[in-house]
Amino acid sequence: MKPLIGLTPIVDAGRDSLWMLPGYMQGLEAVGGIGMMLPLTDDAAMLKDIVDRVDGLLLTGGNDVAPVLYGETKETFCGENDPRRDRMEARLIELALQADKPVFGICRGLQILNVVLGGTLYQDLKTQTGTEITHSMDKPYDRTVHEVNILPDTPLAALYGPGPLAVNSRHHQGIKGLAPALHAQAVASDGLVEAVYLPEYRFVQAVQWHPEVCCAVLWTPAGDNKIGKEKCMCWVKAHALFVCWKSEWLRERVDASIDPYNGNGKYIARITKFPVPSAGS
Repeated sequence: MKPLIGLTPIVDAGRDSLWMLPGYMQGLEAVGGIGMMLPLTDDAAMLKDIVDRVDGLLLTGGNDVAPVLYGETKETFCGENDPRRDRMEARLIELALQADKPVFGICRGLQILNVVLGGTLYQDLKTQTGTEITHSMDKPYDRTVHEVNILPDTPLAALYGPGPLAVNSRHHQGIKGLAPALHAQAVASDGLVEAVYLPEYRFVQAVQWHPEVCCAVLWTPAGDNKIGKEKCMCWVKAHALFVCWKSEWLRERVDASIDPYNGNGKYIARITKFPVPSAGS
């Protein structure tokens, strides 16, 4: 069976609606998984049932994490919050860690993971740090605006190699205090931690940038903005792989058919360097 990945819903309070960006689903489908948008709920029994049924969780982007969760008063420059989503994702993270289920966070997903594990956030980067980096870019989002530095001896370094990586960026909040259990694996030039992992668990990782819109390109230097859709999909597949693997099931299906570089092996070689748990682990 294909792995079933639960995606936390993006909340639009103004329209009283839940929605999902297609890139999340497409990235999961590209590596043979099934993405399923979860209901917005903080019902404990329902959340336990969800974690029991899915093979992994993808914590999506969205509105700001409420400052009360990390012991601060909300400032005027903090954006809209959704307490129910905060409670939902906090409980999902706790349950997934208890069950050692794979968790991958994107943008807000990184931030809520950090907060749940005891970290803090900048409520607005520009206001509170004065950073000169473009962290909240204008459209189009399928281009790179700054670099992060992948730290050595981390899962990202094992996958792509250490050093600079050009990324897109669409956020105004970020990690202020890194949660004690989390390890940094990519940092921007202004010192902001933009990728994290939990080494004690089978697979818990998160990034601040947005691979689902196909922008952060492994082999394109920063400033080379517009890129081909094939290269974009390569990046989405690489990050969807973080969430979508299912032991030997996925290992057997990562092959040259998803290599947009005409079979030269560069993409596949780097993907297979990431340690995949053995069947039944």
